Amino acid sequence: MDEQRLGAGLRALRVHARRTQLEVADAANVSRGTVSRIERGHLREVSLTAVAAVASALDAHIDLGLRWRGGQVDRLLDARHAVLQQEVIHRLSRAPGWVVAPEVSFSVFGERGSIDLLAWHAGRGAVLVVEIKSLIVDLQDLLRTMDQRGRLAPAIARGRGWSARAVSTWVAVEDTDANRRRVRHHAELLRSSFPATGPMIRRWLRDPVQPIHALSFLSIERLGSRTRALGTPERVRRPSRAAVRAAEELAAGSTTTDGCAEPA
Repeated sequence: MDEQRLGAGLRALRVHARRTQLEVADAANVSRGTVSRIERGHLREVSLTAVAAVASALDAHIDLGLRWRGGQVDRLLDARHAVLQQEVIHRLSRAPGWVVAPEVSFSVFGERGSIDLLAWHAGRGAVLVVEIKSLIVDLQDLLRTMDQRGRLAPAIARGRGWSARAVSTWVAVEDTDANRRRVRHHAELLRSSFPATGPMIRRWLRDPVQPIHALSFLSIERLGSRTRALGTPERVRRPSRAAVRAAEELAAGSTTTDGCAEPA
């Protein structure tokens, strides 16, 4: 990310909108000094949350880039995304009556995109839009995306021969400390959009009578062998001090004069 270019771009947007730094600061709930530092490209002096808030106040959003070992970050995230997606498909397959379509592309009324999972329950006429998140980055983008997909879901379903009587949404998030902090920080906003939790969505899947809008956490570490290819580190227990001392005493007392250990 070019810090100077980003700052200059936000300044250009503000000038184009004929707004002062103070007006933008009030809209973003930051100080005028923060807006000034951002516009001068001093992004290391402010938080990412502040930068995103200033961009949002100008009807823009920030796309962050992360580079590591020639694109392996994308492959790592894709692998974790795939494991989470398979777990959601597994849960839907265990509930009676669901048909699941992964990676559904759409173009409706000029709006384009792709849905991670689109599920259909013929008995209840229920359509479920599922978004998989291994990492929550842009909360506003998530809300906009889910609003768009929920709004277009009946038309997308009709294209597959499904006549939806109700549309539900489910955001399945990888259970990490960072994601939980992000959700807690915006708990009120997220609760208004996704009031249902994990236990509620599990019960609802068995009989989707009424529409539901849920956000729940899925722990990759609990998904068994499907995660072994991801290289998830195993927890290693440190030996107790007593065990270390006993091992040292055993090693000291079990060596012969030639320095070789005696057979057990």
